[in-house]
Amino acid sequence: MRVFAGDQDIIVDAEFLIGTVNCDENRRRERDCSVTIAAGDNYYFIYEGNLIDALIDGEVQLGIDFCDQVDGFVTTIEVRNNDTVATDFGSWDTLKAQYR
Repeated sequence: MRVFAGDQDIIVDAEFLIGTVNCDENRRRERDCSVTIAAGDNYYFIYEGNLIDALIDGEVQLGIDFCDQVDGFVTTIEVRNNDTVATDFGSWDTLKAQYR
């Protein structure tokens, strides 16, 4: 997630990932108001996880809490099952040829 601080500094309390559909992830990183995002700057954080059943879609919530009574926010991300990833060896040219 990328968080952009507008016209004032923002202090991060915690960041989190919660699985809501077909995912039992429930993780939270406490930052204890030790991370400041300067006005006009960006803050990035990443979570990785797994679906309970990789054959069906899922849903997670990714969010951030701030200090100093600034409202945090949460975004809902749909995780779509797009079948398996190809593992065949080949070149970029052979891959492009499949879609001509």
